[in-house]
Amino acid sequence: MAHPLSVYYGPDHAEEPANLTSEAEVRELFAVLRGMYPEGSVALLTAYLADDPWGAELTAGINGDRGVLRYSGDEQGDAGFYSKSPTPTNAAPVVYYFYTADREFPPHSEVPLSAVEAAVLDFMATGVRPASVEWQEARRTNA
Repeated sequence: MAHPLSVYYGPDHAEEPANLTSEAEVRELFAVLRGMYPEGSVALLTAYLADDPWGAELTAGINGDRGVLRYSGDEQGDAGFYSKSPTPTNAAPVVYYFYTADREFPPHSEVPLSAVEAAVLDFMATGVRPASVEWQEARRTNA
């Protein structure tokens, strides 16, 4: 059973997210965003389960033909998880933006954009951390 997603990816979503209810709608959104954000023009979207907006969160970054993921959910001790490329990619941290807000992603977190799209579809299908990509744990910092 697919879980409808509430997705934030533009300033007009501050009040009302885009609601995606099917695989086709997710694929259509990625097609639009690929056109809007060619390589070097990075962007983020954040997806929540529509019936649990305070639950798990999946953030997906887009940068041409590659992207990043961050998952935060209900797993014990969960400081979050970042995508991890099975082959070395970005050697240094990279920054992706949601308009004026930025988020840093750790080394080797960039994966093919097709893997990012597949992870969002996996999240929609299962409602939990996608198993379709490898993950690395977020490092906690001492404040």
